[in-house]
Amino acid sequence: MQSTDSVNQPDTDTDTDTDTVLTMLNKDGLNKTKVITWLKDHWKIFSLNDPELTDAIEALCPEVFEYDFESYQNTMKMCLNNSLISNLRDLSEKNRPPFQYAGREVRIGIPADENQPPFTYAYTCFEGPLENKIINLYPINTLQPLTVQVLGAYQCNGIENYPDIQLNQHQANKLFNRKARAIEYAVALIQKQIKHY
Repeated sequence: MQSTDSVNQPDTDTDTDTDTVLTMLNKDGLNKTKVITWLKDHWKIFSLNDPELTDAIEALCPEVFEYDFESYQNTMKMCLNNSLISNLRDLSEKNRPPFQYAGREVRIGIPADENQPPFTYAYTCFEGPLENKIINLYPINTLQPLTVQVLGAYQCNGIENYPDIQLNQHQANKLFNRKARAIEYAVALIQKQIKHY
């Protein structure tokens, strides 16, 4: 699969060639949009900002629905032999752009003493988005993080009633550099996923 980048970068041979070709095509009554559409329809060449490019990439690696190891192996072999798929998987596994973790605001709670997590850990809902991850917590408007490993510790029914994570009082006081309130807010940046075998 090929793609064309619609961002113009002047003073390069490639752009000069592209402009020349488009100028010639325009003489025949074609415009850039029509050319790109024609390339996609006839040659599967996409503009990088075409929303259909995602579906086209996904179609290169069909999903395996049956629990058949041989079928799974054959499908994955076909996928990984495609350089685009292999390179994208490599970027994703290394959390490299565009797959780096994005920060998100989280609601932090401090449970009763007997339910507080041990130091260096935080609690969250079972199967919550932060479960089994190591994260850096940044209070709003500060660059001093607290690093914790997040464990699933309780069932959340109606998740909006629960904080995103729970810290112990000592951790929360350290994070906010004061006595923390029952509910606080910070930005969570995921460092890595914890793998369980």
